[in-house]
Amino acid sequence: MSVCGDSWLMFGTRDFYKVLDVSRGAMPRAIRSAAYQLIMAEHPGQRPAKQRRKALQKCHLVFRIMSILTNDKQRALYDSPSEFPPESASCELDLAFATVLDLCACLLGNRQDRSGVCELFQKHYKGSQLELADIKAAYTLGKGCMDRLFIELPLMTVRDEPRIRKIIKKLIKSNDLPEYSKFINESVEKRRRRRLKFAVYEAKSKTENNEDGLPQI
Repeated sequence: MSVCGDSWLMFGTRDFYKVLDVSRGAMPRAIRSAAYQLIMAEHPGQRPAKQRRKALQKCHLVFRIMSILTNDKQRALYDSPSEFPPESASCELDLAFATVLDLCACLLGNRQDRSGVCELFQKHYKGSQLELADIKAAYTLGKGCMDRLFIELPLMTVRDEPRIRKIIKKLIKSNDLPEYSKFINESVEKRRRRRLKFAVYEAKSKTENNEDGLPQI
């Protein structure tokens, strides 16, 4: 079954944006945020034993949708008028899903119900292993471009940049991340311009109560 077909069967729509309840112009950070919260809400650990298989399938589908909409090429294909090609399964994708499922469970803690998922995510994402995984992925994707981290990381604000830079430097020192010149040699002036730029978008997103206004790179 295709991702679109599975989406219709499990969520009653082939529109990935409707599944995640985000706008078609949503940035990757907003897509990830919505997907993580939906995985937390549908997590099999939050379900009775007889419902866990279906819950696991739903979470896997949400992860596949997130993977498509946060990949520039796959998202462009999905948004095109032509039929979206079926996504091929891969061990790498399944492994990544298993990791995200476990990390979302950590954000849920010992909670035994689905209420307050948004609050839990807002409270516990920063500083979590899930955020760390996202930092590594965004840094690598942008080859050290800090602007890209603002586009990719859920909940990141200009106040988080010093903390995240420290994390990246530590990961570089331990050889867990490559050393990119865009990160190491970034000028003070460029950092200043970025802080001003994203401060404006943060203020706008608070007013509009969404994250979709962030600029693309």
